[in-house]
Amino acid sequence: MIRVVASPNIAFIKYWGKELSSDPARVNWALNPSLSLTLSKAQTTTELEFLELGQDSMTLEGHSASEKDREKIRQHLGRICRAMELPVPVAIRYQSENNFPMAAGIASSASAFAALTWATLGCLLGQEEAEKWIALNKRRVSEFCRWGSGSACRSVDGPYMLWRDDAAELQNFPLKLRDTVLILSRAKKTVSSRDGHQAALSSPLLAKRLAGVESRLAQMTRALETHDLKVFGQLLETEALEMHEVARRGTPSVEYWTEDTRRVLSAIQEMTDRDFYFTLDAGPNVHIISERDVSGELRALLSKLGIVAELWEDKSGSSPQYL
Repeated sequence: MIRVVASPNIAFIKYWGKELSSDPARVNWALNPSLSLTLSKAQTTTELEFLELGQDSMTLEGHSASEKDREKIRQHLGRICRAMELPVPVAIRYQSENNFPMAAGIASSASAFAALTWATLGCLLGQEEAEKWIALNKRRVSEFCRWGSGSACRSVDGPYMLWRDDAAELQNFPLKLRDTVLILSRAKKTVSSRDGHQAALSSPLLAKRLAGVESRLAQMTRALETHDLKVFGQLLETEALEMHEVARRGTPSVEYWTEDTRRVLSAIQEMTDRDFYFTLDAGPNVHIISERDVSGELRALLSKLGIVAELWEDKSGSSPQYL
């Protein structure tokens, strides 16, 4: 039995829109590069065991996995086994739990498929050999993760990861950043990220976005390299707002924000001389990126707005770990 813990990541330059391809090697192939911060406190813990007899046993958050989720798990595990040229197990026991809300914009699929990838390699090779193999083949492992979920390829290391083409690679920047998440809603998204990516392809704003992403990525990379938090933050917010506008203009229109999301963003934008900045993934919850602890100011802001919300305070993290 292999036990793994993995963390999600928050994208600074967003992955939004993916290639339509029948080539299995290009599954979840992003239309543009993305840059992210791997978290540490938010974690998915996964247990996996290969069985020689019996039927699959799969549980998510203490409940039996749906047929759709069971198919995703089995498909991902099978792809890795075949890529490693090793037998696919007859049956498996799989158990996975998060310590953060699923499907609410904190990239639960990223940590889930990163953890499953590590666990599968551990079952195939044995934990000690898997650790050695992963250390020598990080880009290949990132590709494995991408097969399950695009954003999962960025959770193979950290704190900063750049995903371009088939896989993501570690980036070194001096800024040590925090992510304080304003959890405005724990409800499951009405539109999955997968469906949101599909709808983005029809957005009239997508072509303009794709034409400008490389320039924005270069500017953001420079800001992170030179410790320019203000320029980084301005680019971060522009990127988040653009991604959500692309989503709204697709067919169907995809709206992830709630009224509380709008009120919080408006209030933050009205603040002067701030040293923290917002971003959002595909969900209503607002991620506040900063160097220092800003939880007190955020609680005061929420109180002023009369909004009841949880705060998830996180810091930068690194690769999945065997337990």
